[in-house]
Parts: sequence; C-alpha cells; structure tokens
Amino acid sequence: MIVEEDVEAVEANLFVTSNVIKLCFVDSFGGTTAQDDAISFRYTIDYPRIELHPFDTKRFKIVYSDDKNNANYSLNKSLDLKALTRQSRDLIALAIKCFSAHTYY
Repeated sequence: MIVEEDVEAVEANLFVTSNVIKLCFVDSFGGTTAQDDAISFRYTIDYPRIELHPFDTKRFKIVYSDDKNNANYSLNKSLDLKALTRQSRDLIALAIKCFSAHTYY
C-alpha cells in the first residue's frame, strides 16, 4: 500500500478488521515504525468513506471524520492510497463498506 501525501509517496501497511482500520507506516529498512507512528479509524455509518479513482484502477481515497481519528498527524480528512492490484483495492473497499454498515445494524 502506498500513501501519497502531496508530492511524496510513503509505503504503509493497511490492516482492516471489523472494529478498526489501521495504517502503519513502513520505515526505510522494510519494518514497521513505532506504534505511535500509525493512524487508526473507527467505523460509523458515514465514515470512513471510500472513493475509488475513476481512471486508475489501483487508486482510492479514504475520507474520514476528525472525531474518530486516532493519530499524531494533522491530516486533511482524507488519505490518497494506491493498492498493489485492482483486486486488493476492491477487496479493501468492500470490507470497509461492509464493516461500516455492520456498525449501523
């Protein structure tokens, strides 16, 4: 998973569970960084939202709410991500949408 911040791209691991979405950044040696260097989101019926890129089949955006965000960063309420394949992007989007709807019911 690649996180794109303006011009800079950062490699990260995305973990999607039924309770939380967690984005852990990868350091230059290939390992994950400190536990404080991660972003996590909790599900609500409205957030996080997934927006798939219309032309690039690997890109998508996660739009989230500020009050459900747990991070040490000042982010702009959205993350632009690039998955390794189209299938992994679609599976991530489907899982997030299903877990978000599950919190409502």
